[in-house]
Amino acid sequence: MRFVTLIIMGLAIGSIAGCSSVHSDIRETARLFFAEGEDTTLSPEEIAAFPYTAIYVRKDDQPRTLIVLGFVDTYVQSGSVGDHSVLQLHWISSDSITLVTEYGRIVRTQGLTSGDAEAFVGRNDLHATSNRGDDPLRCIITQPSQCPTEWRRELEYIQGNHAHSVRLTSTFDVTPNISVELPTRTTTTSHIVEHVAVLDAKGTPIHTFTNEFWAESNGHVVKSKQTIFPSETKFEITQIKWGSGDE
Repeated sequence: MRFVTLIIMGLAIGSIAGCSSVHSDIRETARLFFAEGEDTTLSPEEIAAFPYTAIYVRKDDQPRTLIVLGFVDTYVQSGSVGDHSVLQLHWISSDSITLVTEYGRIVRTQGLTSGDAEAFVGRNDLHATSNRGDDPLRCIITQPSQCPTEWRRELEYIQGNHAHSVRLTSTFDVTPNISVELPTRTTTTSHIVEHVAVLDAKGTPIHTFTNEFWAESNGHVVKSKQTIFPSETKFEITQIKWGSGDE
C-alpha cells in the first residue's frame, strides 16, 4: 500500500527532527488514516518499518483505524494490595490526545466531544476513573491470589458542557490458553471477561454489559473489546506493534 509506505517514510524522517516534530507527525498520520474511510491495514513489512508503538481501533462496525502512542506517563498507584508502578499510555488520533489506557483499559479520553472525534468516540468525554489501583486487570494473570474478585469504581464524564458521574461494579471470569492472532504473530493469552453492572443511587444494578480482554502470561493486554460508557458502543483494540519490535 503506497499510501502507508509514504507515511512511514515521512514519520521516520520526522523522528530525527525532535520531540515536537514527532508529535506533529503522529497527529498528521492519524488524520490521514481517519480520512481513508475504510479499514486501515499495514503489511508485515510496513509494520516492521513503522517507527512507533501502534494499535488498531474499531468502534462497532465503523472502519478500523490506526492509533499511535504519543507518550507514556509512569507513576506509583496505591491499591488494597499495596503500591505499584503504572504505565499510563496516551494514544493520539486526529489532532489531539484521544485515548488513555492502563493495563489495556481505557481510563480517560480528551477532546472527543466535537466534530469528527465525536463521530468516532461518542458523545461523552471520560474525565476520570476512580479506584484504578484495585482494577483486577493489574494482577489477574500475574498475581491472581492477590487480586480482588470484585471491582467498584466511579466514572466522571463530560457530556456537552455538563459534568456527570456513574457508579459501576464488576466481576471477572478468566479462561486460560486462548490463542489470539495479531497482525504479525499468534500468541497464547488468558481471556478475561468482565461483567459490569451500572448502579443507581441506592446501589441497585440498573444496566449490565461485558468487556473482554486478552492478556499474555506477563499481564500485557494485546486485545480488548470494551465499552467506555453504558450508553455508548464497544471499542475493539488490537495491538499492532509494541516498542521497537512486534511484541
